[in-house]
Amino acid sequence: MKNLRDWLIASYEQTQSGWDIYQPITKFISENSWSEFEDMMNAGPEKSGQVMTEFFTRWPDYSVARQDSWQRRWQNWHSKWPKLRLLGLETGLSGLETQQIRSLAQNSKKLNQFDPAKIVTFLDTEYPSCFKQLDSPPPVLWANHPWKEWKWPAKRLAVIGSRKMSTYGRLISSQLVTELVADFAVSIISGCARGVDGQSHNSALLADGRTIGVLGCGLQAVTQREKRWLNEPRALIISEFPPRQAPQGWMFVQRNRLIAGAAQAVLVIEAQEKSGTLITVSAALEQGKEVLVVPQSLWNQNAGGIIHLANNGATLVRSAGEIMTQIWPESLVGEASSDSDLAKKSVNAPATAQAMLKLLKEYQGQLLLSDLLFKKPKLVSNTNWHSTLTYLEKVKKISCSYGVVRVL
Repeated sequence: MKNLRDWLIASYEQTQSGWDIYQPITKFISENSWSEFEDMMNAGPEKSGQVMTEFFTRWPDYSVARQDSWQRRWQNWHSKWPKLRLLGLETGLSGLETQQIRSLAQNSKKLNQFDPAKIVTFLDTEYPSCFKQLDSPPPVLWANHPWKEWKWPAKRLAVIGSRKMSTYGRLISSQLVTELVADFAVSIISGCARGVDGQSHNSALLADGRTIGVLGCGLQAVTQREKRWLNEPRALIISEFPPRQAPQGWMFVQRNRLIAGAAQAVLVIEAQEKSGTLITVSAALEQGKEVLVVPQSLWNQNAGGIIHLANNGATLVRSAGEIMTQIWPESLVGEASSDSDLAKKSVNAPATAQAMLKLLKEYQGQLLLSDLLFKKPKLVSNTNWHSTLTYLEKVKKISCSYGVVRVL
């Protein structure tokens, strides 16, 4: 199985063919042998395509409607077979190597060198079960951390929106994400793009939360902004594209199904009527996921897509509590905090409250909550700043409404 896995990774890097090609191939080799697979491939693209189609129709996840598309894709994949066969010899899937073939195999270099522990294939037990349920799961996934060390979060919400976010979008995404992470331990899924995605990703990390980012390029072809997230232990950054694959427009469209697939629901902050955000929403609806939207101003140029979604069945939410009520109502049982609970939660708050108040007063008595996350003093650590704000509200020192924190 190990050799088959190695060949799958190497050959996928060469072809980037999808699930519908590699699933029947790996099943055929697993049930038969590499030698039988070689014999079948040597019969030519048409004959081998017929054999593979007949083999794959035995599996319940094969779609007959895709048969014509499958045949065309198979011929394209088969044209790369001589090179892919060398990769098979290199990984030890055949015992019939002559010296000449062995020399060719040694000279056939893989496109990328990458830590094997950070690669998962659909042959592995660590492969995320949420992706196995998709119509087109990626055969291979690359990540910034070893897959065995990452525990998939229980509550996962995709937060997406416009790349050209407004001030309102920045404010509301920061406020909602911060509350969801700090109060309800929700993990945030995003595309790690500019705008709402990146803002939500950052807000979750600043609130000491966990995030999952899905890239539209390889992990070694990321921007400087995305590169800093690769070393973050609380962020799992994944891609279905080989590490050095530079971004192309179609890749962002393709990866959107994984954003929706990794999450249990999708929250849309802002979106124009025609945008990539709505592609992710369509993928979520096809997967049976709930779509949530936030209220918008009519003067917001990014409101068109939100209004369209709200008019077509999306759920309108105004707070983190409403989001939890819609998606994880069972988590709210016993959430109403008593004064004693608040005291326990805010045990360190008095020690940092004065520093927080001093900071607020320096900014003329008020700050946007999102600004406070970036400008907070070192004394207010990532783990207790939210409790400090809660404490200050409770003792009537500040008010926090609509994302604006004011000194009373």
